[in-house]
Amino acid sequence: MTGNGGHGQVLADIDSFKVVDANGNEVAVSKPQEGASDFSLTLPKMASGQRYVITYTTTFEDFSKTADISGNNTATASSGNDYQDSAKANVTFDSTKPDISKTAGELDADGNRTWTITVNSAGMDVNGWTLTDVLGNGMSMAGNDGKVTITTSDGTSFKTTLPYTFGTNAKDTNTSARYTITYSTRFDGQYKNETNKAFITPPGGQAGSCSGTCASTGEVSVPGEGSNALEKTGQTVPGSETGTTVDYLWTAKIEANASDITGPWTFTDTLSDSTEGWYGAKQTMLSSKQELKEAVLSAFSDAGVAMKADDLTVSVTDGGFTVTSNKTIPKGTVARFQYRSRATLPNKNLADWIYQGGYGYSNTIKLGSLQATGTMCYKPVKDTEISKLNDTYGHSWDMPTDKREYKLGDVPYYTDANGAKRRVLSWRIKTRISTGSTGVSIVDQLPKGLTLLDGAQSVYFDNSTGTKTVNGLGVGVLKDGESDGTLSLQDFSFNGNSGTASLAFGGRTYQLKASIGSDESQQTITIDLPDALVKAIGTATLNVEVRAVINETQFPEELLVQHDYDNTATIRYTNGGQEHSKSADQQQNVYSDAMADLIAKDGQAEQDNNRITYTLTVNPEARCLTATDAKTGDTCVPVTFTVKDEATYSHYGAWNNASNSQDMVMRLVPGSAKVYEIGPGCTRYDRSKCVALDPQSYTQTYTSDHSDPTAYKEQLSFELANCKGYLISYTYEYSGKSVGAQLVVDNSATVFGRVAKRNGIQTAIKKHSATSYTIGLSVYKVNEENESEFIPGATFDLYGYTSDGTWEKLSGSIVSGADGKLSGYGAANLTYNRAYKLVETQAPSGWTVNTKPLYFVIVPETTGKYPELYPADTKDIRFVQNNGILYFTDKRETPMLPATGGEGVNGIMAGGALLAAAACLGLAVANTVKTRRAADDSEVIGR
Repeated sequence: MTGNGGHGQVLADIDSFKVVDANGNEVAVSKPQEGASDFSLTLPKMASGQRYVITYTTTFEDFSKTADISGNNTATASSGNDYQDSAKANVTFDSTKPDISKTAGELDADGNRTWTITVNSAGMDVNGWTLTDVLGNGMSMAGNDGKVTITTSDGTSFKTTLPYTFGTNAKDTNTSARYTITYSTRFDGQYKNETNKAFITPPGGQAGSCSGTCASTGEVSVPGEGSNALEKTGQTVPGSETGTTVDYLWTAKIEANASDITGPWTFTDTLSDSTEGWYGAKQTMLSSKQELKEAVLSAFSDAGVAMKADDLTVSVTDGGFTVTSNKTIPKGTVARFQYRSRATLPNKNLADWIYQGGYGYSNTIKLGSLQATGTMCYKPVKDTEISKLNDTYGHSWDMPTDKREYKLGDVPYYTDANGAKRRVLSWRIKTRISTGSTGVSIVDQLPKGLTLLDGAQSVYFDNSTGTKTVNGLGVGVLKDGESDGTLSLQDFSFNGNSGTASLAFGGRTYQLKASIGSDESQQTITIDLPDALVKAIGTATLNVEVRAVINETQFPEELLVQHDYDNTATIRYTNGGQEHSKSADQQQNVYSDAMADLIAKDGQAEQDNNRITYTLTVNPEARCLTATDAKTGDTCVPVTFTVKDEATYSHYGAWNNASNSQDMVMRLVPGSAKVYEIGPGCTRYDRSKCVALDPQSYTQTYTSDHSDPTAYKEQLSFELANCKGYLISYTYEYSGKSVGAQLVVDNSATVFGRVAKRNGIQTAIKKHSATSYTIGLSVYKVNEENESEFIPGATFDLYGYTSDGTWEKLSGSIVSGADGKLSGYGAANLTYNRAYKLVETQAPSGWTVNTKPLYFVIVPETTGKYPELYPADTKDIRFVQNNGILYFTDKRETPMLPATGGEGVNGIMAGGALLAAAACLGLAVANTVKTRRAADDSEVIGR
């Protein structure tokens, strides 16, 4: 026990030191020494659920040192079983003022509450101090005399009224005693809380006011079991919307949670815009005086409160109503009653304002200080809306609801009579129908390969949803503000191609009809909505859920198949004498389970060589990949398939900071791309017998997209023969402005919509050459449209930047060889940190000269050793590491088409397209060989 400012806190009145158990029985202990600032007790063992309560008194030493005193007290309990816990308590008070506190008791059987005020626990002389108590709103003294009972710590007791000045009663002779003041109050319940404040003022202080050296309890509130309260909500009366007016059904709730609400009480309701408001907006009462009275009497009767008609006085105006009564509403009563109003929209700017945000109508109720407001916003539906949601049920934990593609094994299913799992796709059509529409129908054309679920089936959705019995078609309505999770669907019952459903809404039941079109190859579902239902729905949302079975022939076991199931829903209606329609589409992609492992990717940075090598595993089971014919919807097996790979990174470097660009660029290392066919001794995990395929047996394409410096892209693709499995490896070299420059690369490979990723490889430029001290680099002449195609026979001049800002010619007649690689420019004469440019002077036959020079600087491993000799503007300069790689691109010349309408290029393309289509439609699988010039003598890159 401690105190501030030299005030020692010590034990006092040691006779009052007491320990009791959970039953209030005193426990015998050795009491500590009076005047001690700490103590320890050893207590008997407790059984589970038992407790000890230790009560004691402390005092502070030497009150004269400071006026404001604070004390801290920490108690710790521990046992031999490693149990330890502690609790702290703090106390503050001003030694120049007597202390005062107040507590509230529970309500007694008569609804009275006893309050207890404690004054002068510290034992000051309070002679001449005045005690005042201020009751809150709705509170009054219980009994007839309005007196309080004052008891002193020396046993004296007397009654008096407040305010009371200590020492003025004949029995009040010891004004240094502790005073306990008790009294009882009643509460009329027409306020949220019972609020009560007591304070004492010094002699000569301002009566009835607490300031200066006054001491106060502060506001003491007793919410009890929950405050008394009012609540107001509203809803649109179904079918009441006309486009200019709407009727609202309001619900008022009176809750006597904390106490009785004693009479007399007055309940008022005030409508907003009860007089003509913004451009004619108006709200008026529809319920009559008699209807209101019956509603209130019925509400109290349902709540168990007996009231007669004579106990209520009701008055109604266009702008609201008033209910008064002398009857008490008992504590615990919850009474609800309803009434109606009519809202008229503003007569201006409907299209520009009301249709966008709506117009709000509020309704405020009051009882005493209790108050609640309900608001309804009327927003007519100007334009019909329709949308489609994918996969309304979702699947297992790894299949989110909004996922639009999933493997067949994750699709919900039911088990047919033969024990086969029949997979079920579902989607939901949502529509809000423009006010005043008639003749509404919803048409949904199912995708080919799907058939509406026939009859009630027990469909298993996932572990969380479980099994549900559903039909092929369901319908339900969501009111404004309701969530999809609260939607209740009523299923259609079909007899042949005709179906019916009974939909309850707004207190009525409506009959809906549905039909299935006669085209069995692609079903069309039509739902006709009764005009009365459309009017009743108003601004609510109509939901139609479709559940369709995947036909058994869609996924043959021997093939890898994926299907894009596209369908369109259309709403047709008449409004304003004109016919309208709107449509919405949705797609769900389903693929064979084995396609989940169709492609895998590994990647590894080789930092010492500034390279990253990737490996792809494609179609490891060597299955035939299929496609869907765009015209017929049939499954076909194409001759070849394409693997697309894309590496993405920032030109600015790992931190993507344009102001401190690292000028990072990646390039495919010539000859690094190799394709292996998976077979004996050549698998993803065992490559001991892998032999690279002849590059002429497949097509390889490489392009760079450097249009966005924050997302440079290196794009590599392989067109490969179908029905085979492959391993593909390739290497990129990266370069940048300086040693230590960092790069983060994301890489994804795609085949038939399946994606494999290797993201977030972070690496840094560490070395320029692991094996050579020769300063130089390799430049390759390549096709701009496919940088895997190398161009021989191009001629270049080499220039170096000078200190006077000009370019001097260093070498001429540099020619690209058979592998596209430039030679003959004297690599040994190049130096670090100097700018060079290559200028193409002549292109080989069939190619155009690239008039844009290639600028480059070879970056040293260390700074300061080589002076920088390049222009201030470096945006066109490539910074590369020693022995790095650069590509110089060219375009093919545009061929001249025959003027006489001969076959030409277009004829060749048409023939190729026809051949491919024939192969696909015939489900034929064939291998083709396409030739391409070799990249170099050692490694062949082909098409």
